[in-house]
Amino acid sequence: VCVGGQCVIDSCLEPFTNCDGKSSTGCEVNLQTDQNHCGACGNSCNLSNANSKCVGGQCVIDSCLENFSNCDGNSNSGCEINLQTDVNNCGSCGKGCNLPNANSKCVGGDCTVNTCTADFGDCDGKPSTGCETNLKTAVNHCGACGNSCNLANAYSSCVRGQCWIKTCLEALILAA
Repeated sequence: VCVGGQCVIDSCLEPFTNCDGKSSTGCEVNLQTDQNHCGACGNSCNLSNANSKCVGGQCVIDSCLENFSNCDGNSNSGCEINLQTDVNNCGSCGKGCNLPNANSKCVGGDCTVNTCTADFGDCDGKPSTGCETNLKTAVNHCGACGNSCNLANAYSSCVRGQCWIKTCLEALILAA
């Protein structure tokens, strides 16, 4: 339309619009595909931890940045989970760190022991087994990992984390 000797935009054909407000550029934006004007002027697709794009006027995830994932399936939240550190999504979505007798943590996408619950120890050093040893009863790890009950001339036991003589060796009993 011409107004006062100037051409002005009366209307644009959908899905195009005039986001910059300049008649000279016309209806320069496709609201269905423009990443800086997705669905509306000024609506930029900047999803968290994601490479995003505009499809059908909606911001969607094209791909997640390395070590991140869209575990909730909602594009609006982007790639919200760090698979290297999240204890509920460690290494992959839904893989929780629930190690036996342990407070777990996620390091580098692997579940590891953060701390052991009371009276338990991670004596084998394998993260997958958690804190597998009962330090109150384990003869080879009595009270602490590696503390073996090897009492002289006796069969030993571990009771409440302390080494006790279970019985004396038979040769000593007969000599008495």
